[in-house]
Amino acid sequence: MSLEKPLKKKSIPLKYKLEYSVLLFVRFLADVLPVSVTEWIGRRLGDLAWYFFP
Repeated sequence: MSLEKPLKKKSIPLKYKLEYSVLLFVRFLADVLPVSVTEWIGRRLGDLAWYFFP
């Protein structure tokens, strides 16, 4: 049996948590709304995401 220390969990930076939240929101909209509306909203959210997550 090895006596190695267990790995410490690293906290995920807020930037990545926010980016993942935006992606989940867009995926939810894609499931609920018609395709044309989803494409329009997805494009706008994508543009906003690039401002905050370059």
